[in-house]
Amino acid sequence: MDSIPISLLCRDCGDLRFKWGIYLPIYPVYVEAEDRSRHEFAIAVDEHLHGLDLGSIDDFRREYRMSVTKIRLHQPSFRSRVLYAYNSTCAICRLHHSELLDAAHILPDGHPRGTPIVPNGITLCKLHHAALDRNLLGIRPDFVVEIRSELLREIDGPMLQHGIKEMNGSHLVAPRERASRPDTARLEERYQELIEVARPHPYRQGLRPRLVNDNTTDALGPACSMG
Repeated sequence: MDSIPISLLCRDCGDLRFKWGIYLPIYPVYVEAEDRSRHEFAIAVDEHLHGLDLGSIDDFRREYRMSVTKIRLHQPSFRSRVLYAYNSTCAICRLHHSELLDAAHILPDGHPRGTPIVPNGITLCKLHHAALDRNLLGIRPDFVVEIRSELLREIDGPMLQHGIKEMNGSHLVAPRERASRPDTARLEERYQELIEVARPHPYRQGLRPRLVNDNTTDALGPACSMG
């Protein structure tokens, strides 16, 4: 199959210009099948799917391939200790269903200080765990939750409004035992990572680095203290 140049166009813009936004590149991807009459392609976004006989685009079938997975043997113990410290409650939204909760690392497992200890963990629901991992929200060393300004300006459904945006400025529900509370030095390091991600890129000079809305006086977030 010949190489095919692919362009992304904004269908809602009314012209060919791109809107500002957040784009997540997924690469490499592989064109596995093509239906020229309908201008459709079958794209393999996983290298494990590359080269499989996918048949036609409309021919869906079950295919399996064995792979080797590295498992963190300490994760079950880490999860149980962190959830116990937080009374099986999301520290951000107070969700109290353990089947929907994770033991989130403040500093990731591969970090030199990303050890599987309770002060490096926070019990979060799966939504807020994913948002933390992707730097869509941050937790300051004073336990204040901050949401990225892009999300605060975005208009979407009730999950974004109530599940994410309304958490901005709230305080983390920390364990009663001080020894189990999040390590502030680790929170500071992780928060600095969020600040770097939120800084404007060179092609967007003129925009100030800001995590939250423009009503705050601090360029990187509101000056909140522990309640």
